[in-house]
Amino acid sequence: MASVKLSPWICGARGVLPIFTRATLAGNQLTITGAGTVVVRATQAGDERYQAALAEQSIQVAKAGQSVSFAAIADQGYSTNVVSLVASASSGLTVGFRVVGGSAMVEGSQLRLTGVGTTSVAADQSGNANYLAAAS
Repeated sequence: MASVKLSPWICGARGVLPIFTRATLAGNQLTITGAGTVVVRATQAGDERYQAALAEQSIQVAKAGQSVSFAAIADQGYSTNVVSLVASASSGLTVGFRVVGGSAMVEGSQLRLTGVGTTSVAADQSGNANYLAAAS
């Protein structure tokens, strides 16, 4: 019996093209590495008894969910000018901050207090080609 060759492909505007950014193949082990459409193509070259053959299967790989962990901010006195904000996304992607209410401004990962009262801050991660957006 002739051997069968497997390879990951992606459907694109130019037909079926090889791509190894969404899947890798080692032997008969397909490892998904990104969201999108992966087409697994199996080919058999044929021999003196059998004609060449080709089969394809499409796999739709959805974006992964993620969560944001946002460290609690302790109450601050009015004399405090800047508070460091600490948050991380389960995806490892960069987290952004924004003031939801109160007297403050966000500059990168620093909260600059501009008045007294309660201030609310949100931590968000907008997602990318492989991850959905997440908020704290």
